[in-house]
Amino acid sequence: MGRRDLARIARGPLGAPLRLGYDAVSRAEIAWFTFAGRRHPTPNRTVPGLTVIAKTFERPGSARRMVRSLRHVFDGPVIVADDSRTPQSYDDLAVHVVELPFDSGVARGRNAALAEVATEFVMSVDDDFVFTPDLDLNRVVTYLHRDPEVDLVGGAVVNLPLLQVVDYSTARLFAYPGEPVRPAGSLVGGLAVVHKVPQFWIGRTARVRDVGWDENLKRVDHNDFFTRAHGVLLTVQDPAFHCLHAQPKFDARYQSFRTNTGPGLAYLSRKWSATG
Repeated sequence: MGRRDLARIARGPLGAPLRLGYDAVSRAEIAWFTFAGRRHPTPNRTVPGLTVIAKTFERPGSARRMVRSLRHVFDGPVIVADDSRTPQSYDDLAVHVVELPFDSGVARGRNAALAEVATEFVMSVDDDFVFTPDLDLNRVVTYLHRDPEVDLVGGAVVNLPLLQVVDYSTARLFAYPGEPVRPAGSLVGGLAVVHKVPQFWIGRTARVRDVGWDENLKRVDHNDFFTRAHGVLLTVQDPAFHCLHAQPKFDARYQSFRTNTGPGLAYLSRKWSATG
């Protein structure tokens, strides 16, 4: 039985014990990593020149949890692009919500949030990320100040509850004739150059705008972004820059939208087969 079969069963009437177990283990892991992070909390939550952007859709509980955990490590501006049926509000004056028409899609949402950024640096996150108190964002911004040729620093995302870290360093991009800015694996300031990182990174706002997101894509935008960034942005990976990823896998309504990737994949096939 594969993961998709397991997820389908878990969302059905017989899957209640599995859903409860999945949620309970994830909550316990978040509590543990938060507790452990408090032993060595970030020395400064004020990060000059940084704005955090997030795209959310029909996951108000996840989005609230993301913002709450972010406030352990960052007290600056947060821009949330929300295309839910009923956009979320926050009791936080530093959180600005960009309301979009229902199901506008992730690419349009990320572009809308990015358009509101007025700082030199931007950190991109998903609404189901959780940040622990030991995450030091100033360290990453300091690196970008020190190494001006680098455009984007990617982090590591720990998927709960299995504690898996997806390695994007060897991930294939779409066929593209451009040459990389620097070869993969070469070091810049002690960090390795890569061509793709998770949707968790800090970059130079102006340079990220040079790439942006293709608004023809409601979903499956990740590989397209980094393919178009290939030869444009210099990206490195910092394994010490990490967050938790607690996906609400068994939310049937959300998954009905999330798994509707056919139109996006068909568009990508046409787009990149024409340029390959």
